[in-house]
Amino acid sequence: MKAIKFKSDHRHPIIAGAKVETRRLSDPGVSVGDVVEAFDGEPYALIDCCFCWGSAIDPVHQHRACRWCKGTTKVPNVPFATLKVVDTFEQRVGELTDDDARAEGYARAEQLWDALLAIYDELDLGMTMFVVRFELLEAHNGNPEGQIARYERARRSGT
Repeated sequence: MKAIKFKSDHRHPIIAGAKVETRRLSDPGVSVGDVVEAFDGEPYALIDCCFCWGSAIDPVHQHRACRWCKGTTKVPNVPFATLKVVDTFEQRVGELTDDDARAEGYARAEQLWDALLAIYDELDLGMTMFVVRFELLEAHNGNPEGQIARYERARRSGT
């Protein structure tokens, strides 16, 4: 399944239905009809790389790091939602409207502009953005620690 990552402050507006679009400078690689998983940050978490029993949750980064070998490996993170792509199109940055802002979970175009500037260092009014409109299919109760524990149990049992 394809994945789209969002800033952590987008999680609740998406689940509440207040955010139904996302704008990106690069093509997100999704098409109308695609079902995608929405991630808060990267679609992978890091966990210990060995079978020693010295791993502990890092409370800041929510991953496991081995106390002895300091090694890590990637394990799938927990998506916070499953979305269906209902439309994709391109839009010039200078064409942003209050309606676009509301679809992104903001009240006015100026707020959307400020949010985009916080993500992208430079924006030009003539730049083209890729817009993905989506609908929420399912919200997940994300539990990174539970996902890591399931992964480790499966790894230790060899399944």
